[in-house]
Amino acid sequence: MKKNWKVFGVSALLVMFVFGFFFQSSSAFGLEFPGKGNSNTPFSVDDEAEQPQMQMILENESKYGFAETVELFEQNVAEAGWSVVGVYDYKEILAPKGFDILDIKIIALCSGKHSAAILELDDERMVSPLMPCTISIYEKSDGKTYIARLNAGEMAAPFGGVVAEVMETVAEETEAMVRDLIK
Repeated sequence: MKKNWKVFGVSALLVMFVFGFFFQSSSAFGLEFPGKGNSNTPFSVDDEAEQPQMQMILENESKYGFAETVELFEQNVAEAGWSVVGVYDYKEILAPKGFDILDIKIIALCSGKHSAAILELDDERMVSPLMPCTISIYEKSDGKTYIARLNAGEMAAPFGGVVAEVMETVAEETEAMVRDLIK
């Protein structure tokens, strides 16, 4: 009797995937497991866990209104020696499609020095989907303006080496660009 190891391997992977999905999604099913956070949002820290989960997105309320926050942020970018390589006004983009949303601009930033440090290396180029850095400035229904950005330092830490070093510096510099704008 000849065993089909490919079928066995695929079956084993499928079982592991389903188990992993169920365990990770247990809070969606109203189940709790010891040591498993049951936060309602993937971007929060589980207060009961011994180790906090990685906070992927940072969000802060701005001291200013929407237009002023955008203007001051773009000034901070220029003063830091970075470039704005794109501004995506989603209110404007979605309006012709019949959607009326609150103001939101996603601003794409680039530092040539930091980009080149990663992109000139073959093995590090795979992180290019994380580039350029993006900062989102938007209004919420509470009438306040918020600034959100990727927590670049924490997100890049698992890569180690050049990527982690560069992204930690990027995180520090982008935080400096928003520091005087947030409450």
